[in-house]
Amino acid sequence: MRNYILPFALGMSVSMAVLTRNLQGRESHSSFQTDDTEFVKHAMEGGMAEVMFGNLALEQSTSEPVRTFAEMLVSEHQKANNQLAKIVKRKNYADLPGGPSASAKEEHKRIGNLSGAEFDKAFAKYMVEEHEKTINVFLRQIENGKDKQLKTWASKTLPTLQKHLELARSMAEILDA
Repeated sequence: MRNYILPFALGMSVSMAVLTRNLQGRESHSSFQTDDTEFVKHAMEGGMAEVMFGNLALEQSTSEPVRTFAEMLVSEHQKANNQLAKIVKRKNYADLPGGPSASAKEEHKRIGNLSGAEFDKAFAKYMVEEHEKTINVFLRQIENGKDKQLKTWASKTLPTLQKHLELARSMAEILDA
């Protein structure tokens, strides 16, 4: 029986060490509530995706309205991304996304394979859809978020997103005409 106790005890020590380390990792962002962490994840992934799509449009589009929109998109989303990163880093939020979501990367690849007017239309349509979704996420954060700094940032960023949506809608209408 002694032969079984030592491995069991060692296994328990290792398990406790792993559990303690995992709990400590969770404590690093304990100032954020679950809804706040989901908002941060969505906002950061979305912001990085907008920059990625803006750069794609700058590389592939020959339409001046699309290129102008893309330049604004890259500039304003990069600025918002940097502001959000500063907020979450000050709070030691450890689980920052490393890039856009997998679905955004798939859509980037799909749209990136298009060219000319087909590319421009798909880009504009995607910008409308994504900004509509993002605005809804921001509105929920403003209304229900627990972290005051995140709510303030969402409130200050929302008008920019709304402007992007209106411009994307106008661009989509022009391209469909």
